[in-house]
Amino acid sequence: MVTIKDMMRPWATFLLTWLSYAGLYLTRKNLSAVKGVLVREGVVSLETLSTMDVGYLLAYSISMVPAGMAVDNGSPVAVLVAGLVGSSLATIALPYYFGLGSFWGVFIAFSINGMCQAAGWPSTAKLMSNRYPASQRVAIMGLWSTNYQLGGVFASMLAGYLSVAHSWKMAFYVPAQVLLCIAGCCLLFLQDSPEEETVKTEKRTDVQVENPIIFLCHSIVVKHCSVYVAIKLVRYSLLFWLPFYLASEHGYEDDAAAYLSTLIEIGGSVGVVVIGFFCQKFNVAPGHACSGFLLCLAVVMCAYAATPSPFLLPFIGFFLYGPDSLIVGAIGQNLAGPRYAGSLCALINGVGSLGAFAQGYLTPVITQSYGWTALFHLFSLSSLCASVVLLLPTPSIVLHAKTE
Repeated sequence: MVTIKDMMRPWATFLLTWLSYAGLYLTRKNLSAVKGVLVREGVVSLETLSTMDVGYLLAYSISMVPAGMAVDNGSPVAVLVAGLVGSSLATIALPYYFGLGSFWGVFIAFSINGMCQAAGWPSTAKLMSNRYPASQRVAIMGLWSTNYQLGGVFASMLAGYLSVAHSWKMAFYVPAQVLLCIAGCCLLFLQDSPEEETVKTEKRTDVQVENPIIFLCHSIVVKHCSVYVAIKLVRYSLLFWLPFYLASEHGYEDDAAAYLSTLIEIGGSVGVVVIGFFCQKFNVAPGHACSGFLLCLAVVMCAYAATPSPFLLPFIGFFLYGPDSLIVGAIGQNLAGPRYAGSLCALINGVGSLGAFAQGYLTPVITQSYGWTALFHLFSLSSLCASVVLLLPTPSIVLHAKTE
């Protein structure tokens, strides 16, 4: 007999995992919101900030696959809570090392933050995969993926407000404390999937593998990984540098620049819901929908390069975050099945982070040598290439990790 408690468990998992991944953006995006203040006050140089971003992204990328394998072979909740706590503590350490003027201190602390942040996506994706069947995941994951847009909005607004109303140090202390509270809630109320609650693994006879790394042998996985490299190149450059660009190039105050940058996440939160329900309602292949969105993104980025109007920022977010959420979420979950959803989603995310890693060097080099307009044209070209790659034919196979 199914009780009301049983019916509520998937939505309790939805809420707590949504809150957890949204909360991780409090300690991921706060630095970008106060970069202008740190540079103007002489706390740190622009070059050091760029190197910190690279260290963070390298640690994030390298840690993603081990985190995914730990999730699939252990407790997703334990991995998630460890990541939340570790990210909080690393963030609390940053103002101390900034005050000392220690390059290695801030570099190592922010890199540890990246390593801990890597635990977030595979653990939450695993928990969600276990709670919802494949037939529902595209729409449900579209709605769930609003976490990293709305989390980014709140993170920017909170850090921008704290840096102006109090001090830039509070933009690190307060978000870290909030994240620790979320970690406590997950530890108390979030549960790994018991046998009877887990969505039964789909019966498949297509391609079975024992080691999730072997997924990279299949062209369909390589295709989605390469597309995600292009998406993360764009997304993380905007995530880390848009407030700085708005303040330095257009004269906005630091808090106003932080607030204005959230227009991308606001548009993105609509995009992830729309693309998920569009695919579900009209039975559109997620890959084709992602390709269309990325083509539109290429056009919008060209328009922004020509006329950098704030009006275009929500449209950039809409067409950027829609395919982002599907490729690293529902598509990866459905390819791997619940057993290895954490590993494959982490693999796609980790390989895609090479794009985020590359932007750490490309963004300052291109903007200082050729200007911001050239960077936006690069984003347009990257989006166009990703759109075309998604349309390339690949074997129609369903990957599934072999179970006992």
